[in-house]
Amino acid sequence: VIWPGQTSLQAGGERAGRRIRLQHADVDAIEALPLIRFASPEFLERLTVAYGDRQAVHAIRGVNTAYGEMRNERAAPGQGRFLEDADIEERRRVAFIGREVYRKLFGGRPAVGESIRIAGRPFEVIGVMDDKVQMSSYFSPDAYCVFIPYTTMGELADTQYLDTLVIQSVDAVQQPQAIRQVREELGRRQRFNPED
Repeated sequence: VIWPGQTSLQAGGERAGRRIRLQHADVDAIEALPLIRFASPEFLERLTVAYGDRQAVHAIRGVNTAYGEMRNERAAPGQGRFLEDADIEERRRVAFIGREVYRKLFGGRPAVGESIRIAGRPFEVIGVMDDKVQMSSYFSPDAYCVFIPYTTMGELADTQYLDTLVIQSVDAVQQPQAIRQVREELGRRQRFNPED
Protein backbone atom coordinates (compact mmCIF):
# COMPACT_ATOMS: atom_id res chain seq x y z
CA VAL A 1 0.00 0.00 0.00
CA ILE A 2 1.37 3.40 -0.98
CA TRP A 3 -0.06 6.56 0.54
CA PRO A 4 0.35 9.46 -1.89
CA GLY A 5 1.08 12.88 -0.51
CA GLN A 6 3.96 11.92 1.74
CA THR A 7 6.81 14.39 1.92
CA SER A 8 10.47 13.75 2.57
CA LEU A 9 12.24 14.56 5.85
CA GLN A 10 15.47 16.52 6.13
CA ALA A 11 18.06 15.93 8.83
CA GLY A 12 16.58 16.99 12.16
CA GLY A 13 13.09 15.83 11.18
CA GLU A 14 11.83 18.99 9.47
CA ARG A 15 9.64 18.49 6.44
CA ALA A 16 10.90 19.40 3.00
CA GLY A 17 10.02 18.67 -0.58
CA ARG A 18 6.59 18.79 -2.16
CA ARG A 19 3.38 16.86 -1.99
CA ILE A 20 3.04 14.00 -4.48
CA ARG A 21 -0.54 13.45 -5.65
CA LEU A 22 -1.27 10.37 -7.72
CA GLN A 23 -4.05 10.14 -10.29
CA HIS A 24 -5.67 7.21 -12.04
CA ALA A 25 -3.22 7.37 -14.97
CA ASP A 26 -0.46 6.57 -12.46
CA VAL A 27 -2.30 3.37 -11.49
CA ASP A 28 -2.46 2.29 -15.15
CA ALA A 29 1.29 2.93 -15.53
CA ILE A 30 2.11 0.96 -12.37
CA GLU A 31 -0.08 -1.98 -13.41
CA ALA A 32 1.86 -2.19 -16.69
CA LEU A 33 5.21 -2.74 -14.90
CA PRO A 34 6.70 -6.24 -15.35
CA LEU A 35 6.95 -7.02 -11.61
CA ILE A 36 3.42 -5.85 -10.73
CA ARG A 37 0.59 -8.37 -10.79
CA PHE A 38 -2.23 -6.00 -9.74
CA ALA A 39 -2.76 -2.35 -8.89
CA SER A 40 -5.84 -0.55 -7.63
CA PRO A 41 -6.70 3.03 -6.88
CA GLU A 42 -8.40 3.55 -3.55
CA PHE A 43 -10.56 6.46 -2.51
CA LEU A 44 -11.85 6.51 1.05
CA GLU A 45 -14.60 8.52 2.71
CA ARG A 46 -16.47 7.99 5.97
CA LEU A 47 -20.14 8.36 5.11
CA THR A 48 -23.55 7.45 6.45
CA VAL A 49 -24.83 4.07 5.24
CA ALA A 50 -28.51 3.32 5.79
CA TYR A 51 -31.00 0.50 5.28
CA GLY A 52 -34.59 1.11 6.35
CA ASP A 53 -34.45 2.87 9.71
CA ARG A 54 -30.95 1.61 10.56
CA GLN A 55 -27.89 3.69 9.80
CA ALA A 56 -24.24 4.05 10.76
CA VAL A 57 -21.13 5.83 9.54
CA HIS A 58 -18.71 3.50 7.78
CA ALA A 59 -15.60 3.71 5.61
CA ILE A 60 -16.58 3.68 1.94
CA ARG A 61 -13.75 2.39 -0.27
CA GLY A 62 -13.84 3.15 -3.99
CA VAL A 63 -11.68 0.44 -5.60
CA ASN A 64 -11.32 -1.72 -8.71
CA THR A 65 -11.83 -5.45 -9.26
CA ALA A 66 -8.17 -6.33 -8.57
CA TYR A 67 -8.46 -4.90 -5.06
CA GLY A 68 -10.66 -7.83 -4.05
CA GLU A 69 -8.06 -10.32 -5.25
CA MET A 70 -5.20 -8.51 -3.52
CA ARG A 71 -6.99 -8.00 -0.20
CA ASN A 72 -8.80 -11.37 -0.16
CA GLU A 73 -12.29 -9.87 -0.24
CA ARG A 74 -14.56 -12.89 -0.60
CA ALA A 75 -18.31 -13.18 -0.37
CA ALA A 76 -19.75 -15.51 2.24
CA PRO A 77 -21.13 -18.73 0.69
CA GLY A 78 -24.39 -17.95 -1.09
CA GLN A 79 -24.10 -14.24 -0.35
CA GLY A 80 -23.18 -12.70 -3.68
CA ARG A 81 -19.88 -11.54 -5.09
CA PHE A 82 -17.21 -8.84 -5.04
CA LEU A 83 -16.98 -6.12 -7.70
CA GLU A 84 -16.59 -7.15 -11.35
CA ASP A 85 -15.10 -5.28 -14.31
CA ALA A 86 -18.56 -4.42 -15.69
CA ASP A 87 -19.41 -2.69 -12.38
CA ILE A 88 -16.37 -0.45 -12.84
CA GLU A 89 -16.84 0.18 -16.56
CA GLU A 90 -20.56 0.93 -16.29
CA ARG A 91 -20.22 3.00 -13.10
CA ARG A 92 -22.84 0.88 -11.38
CA ARG A 93 -24.17 1.84 -7.97
CA VAL A 94 -23.34 -1.49 -6.36
CA ALA A 95 -21.86 -2.27 -2.96
CA PHE A 96 -19.99 -5.17 -1.37
CA ILE A 97 -20.46 -4.85 2.39
CA GLY A 98 -18.29 -5.96 5.27
CA ARG A 99 -19.59 -8.42 7.89
CA GLU A 100 -20.06 -5.79 10.59
CA VAL A 101 -21.84 -3.44 8.19
CA TYR A 102 -24.13 -6.35 7.30
CA ARG A 103 -24.75 -7.18 10.96
CA LYS A 104 -25.56 -3.57 11.90
CA LEU A 105 -27.83 -2.87 8.94
CA PHE A 106 -29.47 -6.21 8.23
CA GLY A 107 -29.17 -8.12 11.50
CA GLY A 108 -29.08 -11.50 9.75
CA ARG A 109 -31.76 -10.80 7.10
CA PRO A 110 -30.82 -11.40 3.44
CA ALA A 111 -28.94 -8.41 2.01
CA VAL A 112 -27.99 -9.33 -1.57
CA GLY A 113 -30.30 -7.52 -3.99
CA GLU A 114 -31.43 -5.04 -1.33
CA SER A 115 -30.88 -1.31 -1.68
CA ILE A 116 -28.82 0.62 0.86
CA ARG A 117 -28.26 4.37 0.89
CA ILE A 118 -24.74 5.77 0.98
CA ALA A 119 -24.82 9.51 1.71
CA GLY A 120 -28.46 9.40 0.61
CA ARG A 121 -27.81 7.69 -2.74
CA PRO A 122 -29.16 4.18 -3.46
CA PHE A 123 -26.70 1.30 -4.00
CA GLU A 124 -27.61 -2.34 -4.63
CA VAL A 125 -25.90 -4.82 -2.31
CA ILE A 126 -24.15 -7.38 -4.55
CA GLY A 127 -22.24 -9.23 -1.86
CA VAL A 128 -21.62 -9.72 1.84
CA MET A 129 -18.07 -10.36 3.02
CA ASP A 130 -17.21 -13.74 4.45
CA ASP A 131 -15.69 -13.85 7.92
CA LYS A 132 -11.96 -13.34 7.62
CA VAL A 133 -9.05 -13.05 9.98
CA GLN A 134 -7.42 -9.67 9.59
CA MET A 135 -4.19 -9.18 11.50
CA SER A 136 -3.63 -5.62 10.34
CA SER A 137 -5.54 -2.87 8.60
CA TYR A 138 -5.21 0.69 7.50
CA PHE A 139 -7.97 3.27 7.95
CA SER A 140 -10.51 0.68 9.13
CA PRO A 141 -10.89 -3.13 9.33
CA ASP A 142 -12.52 -4.54 6.19
CA ALA A 143 -15.50 -5.90 8.14
CA TYR A 144 -16.53 -2.30 8.87
CA CYS A 145 -16.21 -1.12 5.26
CA VAL A 146 -18.35 -0.84 2.15
CA PHE A 147 -16.63 -1.39 -1.20
CA ILE A 148 -17.94 0.34 -4.32
CA PRO A 149 -16.54 0.90 -7.84
CA TYR A 150 -13.96 3.69 -7.82
CA THR A 151 -15.70 5.05 -10.93
CA THR A 152 -18.91 5.50 -8.93
CA MET A 153 -17.08 7.02 -5.95
CA GLY A 154 -16.96 10.29 -7.90
CA GLU A 155 -20.67 10.74 -7.09
CA LEU A 156 -19.81 10.81 -3.38
CA ALA A 157 -16.41 12.47 -3.15
CA ASP A 158 -13.60 14.16 -5.05
CA THR A 159 -11.69 11.44 -6.91
CA GLN A 160 -9.16 13.54 -8.78
CA TYR A 161 -6.34 12.32 -6.53
CA LEU A 162 -5.93 8.85 -5.00
CA ASP A 163 -6.03 8.35 -1.24
CA THR A 164 -4.08 5.11 -1.60
CA LEU A 165 -2.42 3.03 -4.30
CA VAL A 166 -2.67 -0.69 -3.55
CA ILE A 167 -0.26 -2.99 -5.41
CA GLN A 168 0.73 -6.65 -5.50
CA SER A 169 3.99 -7.94 -6.93
CA VAL A 170 4.10 -10.98 -9.19
CA ASP A 171 5.54 -12.94 -6.25
CA ALA A 172 6.67 -12.28 -2.70
CA VAL A 173 10.34 -12.99 -3.44
CA GLN A 174 10.46 -10.14 -5.96
CA GLN A 175 8.56 -7.64 -3.80
CA PRO A 176 11.59 -5.43 -2.96
CA GLN A 177 12.44 -5.15 -6.69
CA ALA A 178 8.78 -4.47 -7.50
CA ILE A 179 8.62 -1.65 -4.94
CA ARG A 180 11.81 -0.20 -6.43
CA GLN A 181 10.25 -0.43 -9.90
CA VAL A 182 7.11 1.35 -8.68
CA ARG A 183 9.10 4.15 -7.02
CA GLU A 184 11.19 4.63 -10.18
CA GLU A 185 8.09 4.81 -12.39
CA LEU A 186 6.31 7.20 -10.03
CA GLY A 187 9.48 9.29 -9.73
CA ARG A 188 9.69 9.55 -13.50
CA ARG A 189 6.00 10.42 -13.85
CA GLN A 190 5.84 12.80 -10.88
CA ARG A 191 9.37 14.21 -11.22
CA PHE A 192 10.87 13.20 -7.88
CA ASN A 193 13.97 11.24 -6.90
CA PRO A 194 12.88 7.60 -6.32
CA GLU A 195 15.54 7.33 -3.60
CA ASP A 196 13.86 10.18 -1.66
